[in-house]
Amino acid sequence: MRHVFSVACGLDSMVLGEPQILGQLKRAYADRARRAGRPGPCSTASPARRSPPPSACATATGISRHAVSVAYAAATLARTIFDGLAGRSALLIGAGKMTELAAKHLASQG
Repeated sequence: MRHVFSVACGLDSMVLGEPQILGQLKRAYADRARRAGRPGPCSTASPARRSPPPSACATATGISRHAVSVAYAAATLARTIFDGLAGRSALLIGAGKMTELAAKHLASQG
């Protein structure tokens, strides 16, 4: 359980405090409960609803006050390396939510 909460809080992420992990954990927990034939409260409960919830941990500790996703960190790093991204092109390989998030962050940089 200690490891689960560490992951849910974003303490065991590539980027400290990454909130996407919590959503993935909640979906995995619900899927596992559904496959086990546990309808009702068991299928919608998650470790995130325990006290204190992982989102409260991020708020209380301030770990999410900086870059909170790999996509955001990558866009910020690219802007630093290339002295701005205005007028530049990027190739993103992937079709998932993280790729979409990376595209949004890169687009916001021009």
